[in-house]
Amino acid sequence: MTEIVGTAHQVVSHSAHDGSKLHVHLWEKRRGDAAARNGAAILLVHGSRRSGHVAFDLPVPLAAGEFSYSFMDVLAGAGYDVFSLDLQCYGRSDHHPSGLAVTSEVAAADIGAAVEYICRELGVAAVLLIGWSWGATTTALYAESNPARVRKLVLYGGRMVRLNVADGGPLAVSLDDQFCRNTREVSTLTLQPDLTEPKVLEAWLAEGESWDAESPNGVAADFQTRMPLSDPAKLTMPTMVVYGAKDFQLRQMPAIAQYFAGLATDDRHLHLIPDAGHAVHLHRGRARFADILLRFLGA
Repeated sequence: MTEIVGTAHQVVSHSAHDGSKLHVHLWEKRRGDAAARNGAAILLVHGSRRSGHVAFDLPVPLAAGEFSYSFMDVLAGAGYDVFSLDLQCYGRSDHHPSGLAVTSEVAAADIGAAVEYICRELGVAAVLLIGWSWGATTTALYAESNPARVRKLVLYGGRMVRLNVADGGPLAVSLDDQFCRNTREVSTLTLQPDLTEPKVLEAWLAEGESWDAESPNGVAADFQTRMPLSDPAKLTMPTMVVYGAKDFQLRQMPAIAQYFAGLATDDRHLHLIPDAGHAVHLHRGRARFADILLRFLGA
């Protein structure tokens, strides 16, 4: 089996607290025997409750022949140079006290800093950009303003409409607080553990307690008061929209269909993945998700 190697990078961005410089964490994985496939680099962007390093490179022991739970290892094994980003105030990135200031636009600026760093380091003109959950909003915002830097865009598990706090859920939190506590109950709800193996939940909770015990409430403010934020008419690059067939976000299906129809590209794809929910890359349908994704990226 080909060795996959990891490298940590620190990228300069700007604090939403006071505008000063800070560092965001960029985690890279690639095959040890090859450079990026045809110079292709992938950037993964996380959601509201888990940082990228945790969400996309979850350390779960594998049984013989079992498909990996590390989304990064799957993509790197296919020959891509894969990066995951921890936005400011998440995971291994620098933190500051203004959690409500970490809005979707601030996240898009962090994404921009990461993309520029990757393009400069690898000598490429654009990246393959993949956003999960809140990341589907933040990557779309970035891509709208920087189409030349995005070869292809993948949005999975994204929210399209404003969150009704009365409906509950992980982001039905008080906007009087700068940060929210990621309790075991909320983390379990987000993962939908009935769609995966018990060892995945164990790793999800353990890594979350280590790196993502709390997260900024800027995303909650956006989802409760400002949605929709992305304009599909501004997305001109090949785009794929994906949901697990049991994703709780599918309650927004009319808005999802409207968003998909409004994309400004004929090269657009919509997929529902069986045996998967919101965290489709960690669920039983993850191999099918990876197959569809890799065919889209490589086309």
